[in-house]
Amino acid sequence: MKVFGDYAKYKVPLDLPAARTLLHSVYLDAPIEQVLIVVSYYDIYSLPDISEDLPSAALVAAAASKFRKQPDAPEETKQKAKDLLDMLLPRIKVMLNAKGPENLPPQLKQEEDKVDKLVAWAVKRIDKFWKQAEGVGYFDVKSIPVRYQFGAGVDKTNVAAPAA
Repeated sequence: MKVFGDYAKYKVPLDLPAARTLLHSVYLDAPIEQVLIVVSYYDIYSLPDISEDLPSAALVAAAASKFRKQPDAPEETKQKAKDLLDMLLPRIKVMLNAKGPENLPPQLKQEEDKVDKLVAWAVKRIDKFWKQAEGVGYFDVKSIPVRYQFGAGVDKTNVAAPAA
């Protein structure tokens, strides 16, 4: 975060795959404020709005879901998390059901598969945190397209977080 937060000093540009990786590195363990700092980089580096990029939106929503009803979280943090979720969750549902690209070249297909796994993992985390807070998941698992369910032939009972 330090490197991308000080472009004048480090001169390291941030592209969308790197921004997603950065979000992935902070979305579960860092305070929500650090996630919001990474989100601010999207505007600074002229990246798509997080509400328009499914992987980014899912990662931010997973982070916000964690803090939304956390008993020891300050009220201000809970409110920030709620505001993010109110904005992102309806968009995520729409984007999950949007038709993805077809007939990609092998190299792009491999990258797309990696992104799909990232989205699947974040959606699973959103649902987990929602179940903990509300007793029921946010997503109807049957309505989530297969491409975001860790792919065919994968043992879904013992899946680790995707590598960034």
